[in-house]
Amino acid sequence: MLLCYIAMTIALARFEIAENDHAARTVIVFIFLYYISYNIGFSGLLVSYSSEILPYRLRAKGLTIMFFCVDLSLWFNQYVNPIALEAIEWKYYIVYCVFLAFEILVVWKFYIETKEIPLEEIVKKFDGDRALLGGAAASEKANQLTGQFHGNSGFDDEKAITTQVELKA
Repeated sequence: MLLCYIAMTIALARFEIAENDHAARTVIVFIFLYYISYNIGFSGLLVSYSSEILPYRLRAKGLTIMFFCVDLSLWFNQYVNPIALEAIEWKYYIVYCVFLAFEILVVWKFYIETKEIPLEEIVKKFDGDRALLGGAAASEKANQLTGQFHGNSGFDDEKAITTQVELKA
């Protein structure tokens, strides 16, 4: 994506200098190549990666934040880009080249590789040994943590038994 955007920026600069038809056609070609690479690399990953790395209890909140950020970027692109393009013309594309380089750095440094990791174990990447895994392992770990916080080791007190009966009813 970054390489397509750099090539498009160079072609726009060449068109501005010489009004060359070849430069104009090059811009169109790289616009299409950019969107093909965007759709392969990011379009489907916005929702799938966000929902994959978030635990179930945080998934709705995380997706809400993600969609809010998408809406902010759409607003920015709709209202700010025309003003900036009119003011500094093709040089504004350099701003996006820098932003794409920044995005590559963030993805490389902070995104977790999820290939061949079961969804239930991705939580270990965030929480370490205190992670609550699905099923029986999560119940056992929750019982241990509850025992640590309440000073006991299981369902020995009346409140825990009452809670257990309420859940069954």
